[in-house]
Amino acid sequence: MHHDLSPRTPPGWEADEGRLLRFADPSGAAIAWFAPEFGGNCIGYAVRRAGGWAQIIHAAGPQVLRESPTRFGIPILFPFPGHVRGSRYTWAGAERQLPPNNPDGRGYVHGFAQFHPWRVERDGPDGLFAEFSTLTDLPDRAAVGYPFAVRLRLAFRLAQGAVLAPVAIRGLILAPVARDCQSIGPDGDESQDRSARSSARAAPRAHP
Repeated sequence: MHHDLSPRTPPGWEADEGRLLRFADPSGAAIAWFAPEFGGNCIGYAVRRAGGWAQIIHAAGPQVLRESPTRFGIPILFPFPGHVRGSRYTWAGAERQLPPNNPDGRGYVHGFAQFHPWRVERDGPDGLFAEFSTLTDLPDRAAVGYPFAVRLRLAFRLAQGAVLAPVAIRGLILAPVARDCQSIGPDGDESQDRSARSSARAAPRAHP
């Protein structure tokens, strides 16, 4: 009789298995764990080796991740990675003020996508689609300072022992929007897609 000796959770998540989605590579070479409520983060990744399973990504449990959502895993840093000094940036000639989200309360770091739950559509035992929309999933207090509406869609999959997690960005609006408006592209095409690379070209410029 074959016994599955693969790990059920990454380290630190033993008591919180129900908060994770677990995926296995069809080849049996790898396992990954996805945490929808923690910013759509892939918080664990293990591969099979000759001596057993090896955890590739550091993991420390939900409490540590809640306190610092970018501490481990594969966090989604959108709309910009890094620190925004003074929580201010200039976009389209106008200065925007962001609500400080650093633990010290004095700056803004890594955008908003990693701080809020993502909605998940399960795709199968080896992957999923997850989505985050600024119009429906971003609280008003966090949306302050962002003059756009955007929908992020993550296609997360395990294939041949590797984690594949491309993010598609749709409906970028470069002007103030109402929270209940429809998300459309800057050229008026509501089905227009923006890749992560093209969005980086339109990213706000932080103050020095």
